[in-house]
Amino acid sequence: MKSVYFILILISYFCLSSCYDDKGNYTYHDINEVEIVDWNTGGYTIKLGDSLKITPALFFTLDQNPDDYEYEWAVTKKYEANSSERIVLGNERDLDVKLTIAPATYNLHCNIKDKITGVQWQFQSVLTVTAPTINEGYLLLCEVDGKARLDAIAYETVPNDQGTGTFTPIYDVLTAVGTKLPYGGTPLKVRTVLNGYPRTFTNSPTAERAGIYILTTEKTMLLNPLTLNYDSLNTAYIISVGMFPNDFHLQEMSKTTNRHWGVTPDGKVYFGSTSPSRIPWTASINTTYNSVVVEAAGWAIGGTSAVMFDKKSETFVRHPGSGQVFSAMNPNPVRFNYNQTGKDLLWMGICMQLTGTPITAILRDRTTQKIYIARFELGGVNQRYYEETTNTDLANASSIALSPEYEGWIFYSIGSKVYRYSTDNHSTKLMIDKTPEIITEINFQFFQNRLASTGVGPRNQLWEKKLRVCSYNPAGKEGSNGTMELFNVGNVDDELSSHAKYTGFGKIISVDFREP
Repeated sequence: MKSVYFILILISYFCLSSCYDDKGNYTYHDINEVEIVDWNTGGYTIKLGDSLKITPALFFTLDQNPDDYEYEWAVTKKYEANSSERIVLGNERDLDVKLTIAPATYNLHCNIKDKITGVQWQFQSVLTVTAPTINEGYLLLCEVDGKARLDAIAYETVPNDQGTGTFTPIYDVLTAVGTKLPYGGTPLKVRTVLNGYPRTFTNSPTAERAGIYILTTEKTMLLNPLTLNYDSLNTAYIISVGMFPNDFHLQEMSKTTNRHWGVTPDGKVYFGSTSPSRIPWTASINTTYNSVVVEAAGWAIGGTSAVMFDKKSETFVRHPGSGQVFSAMNPNPVRFNYNQTGKDLLWMGICMQLTGTPITAILRDRTTQKIYIARFELGGVNQRYYEETTNTDLANASSIALSPEYEGWIFYSIGSKVYRYSTDNHSTKLMIDKTPEIITEINFQFFQNRLASTGVGPRNQLWEKKLRVCSYNPAGKEGSNGTMELFNVGNVDDELSSHAKYTGFGKIISVDFREP
């Protein structure tokens, strides 16, 4: 009984204690809250290379001083379980960043931290980075760390386009679309061939069958024109199984509408026709009309035929664009003999824009070491020019380009400089000095669709008059120290003026234009 009374006393004591008036000093504060508007919770879709710009309106319930807060914009992979990869895009209140991350869907995070209290707020949306589309534009084959990388300058057309659309640089295109080239080697050439993608691989419209070839010192690779993906079936030697050795790769190939030629490092020549059979390549065609085997040291490719220089016989020969046999050039030349010239070929090129599609060849006499310049028409009948030149620098040129407007103007680069040589008056003029950059390629772009009837012809005729100069800064960051610049040429007494300049590429080795 005593124990029951004891328990009742304890209960009464605790009840009385709970009624004690607490005299403590407690102060309660409102918590600062953040509200974000102008924020697309549904997500953002941006092309690789474009800028993501977000300017959110932020409302704070208490402290409005922007200096009291830290900001972080970041992304994490959305559909990867336990993704720990976090990429910070910026640390400013407003986000304005050029997207260089791989195409994918990401969680987009906006984190705000109160620097005084340490309180953080997190907001989330979705960012989808899409792969670049290059339906039209420049393809730039670059060397980065001794390997080939494909960059681009994509063109977005406008209605009634007269060249006023937008060019956008895209870096490392194949990585962006998830393509990995299986073969190494240093880069040689990038070439687009209209109708050059086999019909057996795609039934897409003609414009979407523009074969994109990547040439390196190890392999020749053909990319799918729709996806830019590489498949082993695309490799040139597999397209024509049994015709090519396993180590087959081209050193150079042409760009024509429905025919193409390729030359290997050992001078073997291969020919293909894309219309009507669309057989990409035949076996080697290194045989002349008199059964002499040709070892091509240079070539000039026209729309329907090609001229090669046989290194062994020091002779110009012509392929008519069909069959597997070379023919002789004009047997009654006016200025020089096509056969057994006694000279080494230093360089050879063609100007498709001028009447008669003249070919220019720079030759050096094996005995006297004198340099000669020859100019003759693709058909080999008409010889337009043949004279000795005292400009010995032509033999040391790293890149040579023929003016599409003025016959006889030869642009060439040595080191950081571009010169213009005129066969009319034998004059040489320094046109560009890009020191400390080193020039890797100069050219005038030839367009297949250059006639007014093609719609884009007038625009392309304007573009093909621009001298393209590619260079790199040896002191710059590998992979982003390359530049492509286009110049207006003007008249004989005019200086070159810059038309457009694009930067951030690798060391540019070769350039071609993908036409629509």
